[in-house]
Amino acid sequence: MNEIQIKISLVASLYSEFPHAVLAAEVPFSYGTRRADIVMLSGNEATGFEIKSEGDKVSRLDYQLESYKDFFDFCYVVCVAKNISSVRKTVPSSFGIVMVQNGEVSFVRRSKHYKRLNKEALASVLSSDTLRKLTGRSDLRSKHELCKQASEVCTLRNLYEHSRTQLFERYAPSMELLKGDVNSVFSPDDIQTITRSAPTELVLRS
Repeated sequence: MNEIQIKISLVASLYSEFPHAVLAAEVPFSYGTRRADIVMLSGNEATGFEIKSEGDKVSRLDYQLESYKDFFDFCYVVCVAKNISSVRKTVPSSFGIVMVQNGEVSFVRRSKHYKRLNKEALASVLSSDTLRKLTGRSDLRSKHELCKQASEVCTLRNLYEHSRTQLFERYAPSMELLKGDVNSVFSPDDIQTITRSAPTELVLRS
């Protein structure tokens, strides 16, 4: 199975099991330098899914997942049966594993609940206007400077709640479109519906 086929199977399964959740694809985080293949927002919690299709190498997976546990409440690697063995060997035991085979989705291992998230990572998805209000620093123009300042003066709970609220506000409208359009069979167009481009104000860390 290729990546889009895995995405379709995963989204269809999550849509069925968690009908009130908001699903999104290609979600940027960590200043837009990383993208989660699929994200599920349920209540105040965000779950990130990193997909490894049949042809993908998993040698750098451990490194790639470091940013996930800084930002998401729950983290999963999604793979096909062919690379389940290599994923098991590479992925930390705290990460969950989901296997997709012939369109069927199964949770091989559940993710731990990550509670000690990174404040700067959470701040990086907030708008500059929100960051200025939180920090009281209207003089700062750089997104990076604003995030650093927010991580110093704001509590983890405050940044967590704002980051989750803004993710929900950003992707909930697309999810409503999906609910209005989807039929019994998901398609690549449905994945495109829940995919948004990264905000243009995001900048790389210096």
